Amino acid sequence: MANAQVRRISAARVDKDFESAPIREVLRITRDLRWRGRRCEKSMWGWSEEVVTWLERQGVKTLDDITSYHLADLAKDLQRADRPRGPNSLAVVNKKLAIISLMSEVAINHKPPLAAGATPKMRLAEPVVLKWWLTPDQKDRLVPWLRNERHDELMADYIEFICTTGLRVEEALRLWDYHFIGLDTDEPSLTVPGTKTHDAQVTLPISKEAAEIAKRRIGNGRFVKLFPITYETLRAKWIECREYLGQGHSTTCTLKAMRRTFAKFARDRRMPKDDLQLYLRHRSRKTTEGYLQLVGGAEELKKVRQWL
Repeated sequence: MANAQVRRISAARVDKDFESAPIREVLRITRDLRWRGRRCEKSMWGWSEEVVTWLERQGVKTLDDITSYHLADLAKDLQRADRPRGPNSLAVVNKKLAIISLMSEVAINHKPPLAAGATPKMRLAEPVVLKWWLTPDQKDRLVPWLRNERHDELMADYIEFICTTGLRVEEALRLWDYHFIGLDTDEPSLTVPGTKTHDAQVTLPISKEAAEIAKRRIGNGRFVKLFPITYETLRAKWIECREYLGQGHSTTCTLKAMRRTFAKFARDRRMPKDDLQLYLRHRSRKTTEGYLQLVGGAEELKKVRQWL
């Protein structure tokens, strides 16, 4: 009991002497550590500036000054109908609130710490939205249209490659010929040039279909990039694909949906969930299960068909 009291007294003395860093300083460090050089840099810098400026206007000087009331008021302000650019969607509000949590994480892990403790967390409930995925029928329409009418072999190959490998959008864009192993063997594989997670750069087996696409795109060259296209151009091409499929209105018909499509195809081939989680490199099984729920790939539901 005495030792516990000593520890509490010592902690109180440390807290008394501790000075939290200005919120602007934490923002600067967070930008440098988490966003600089990434595709999201521009948007995150704008959003984080908006959030921190709002907090400063409320008299917040450090992260330790932030209360749950601040977060609730910020969420309301972001959804105001009279905002110059209109109200933020619930999804965007949650992303902006998450900026504060990320800054708090950076501050606590910094040496020395930049805040005495974690900030409160808040996330607004979002309505469940049916996530789009590329069905076999749509894929059988889209790919021939790209090849025969648009004469866009690159985009057609890109879509088929993602649907058969499940790579993330930018992982595929970083692929070069030297990332592939044994394309002419019965066990082709590739080393993922990923950066999203610490263990993203792993070697994964790929299907013979994916290997054929890679061989066709690489040809006999050396130091050949598999998909020589920028993200911006790829996105512009995808917008055309959305319109062709009649999904121009869909907010979930995105390039990222190709990864969900792979998950659906894999489960249809009876790949176990644990193996799918390993292949997609999800840290949490909940993330993988979310993919399956979104695209309707739960194997357990198939037995219900006999009663329909």
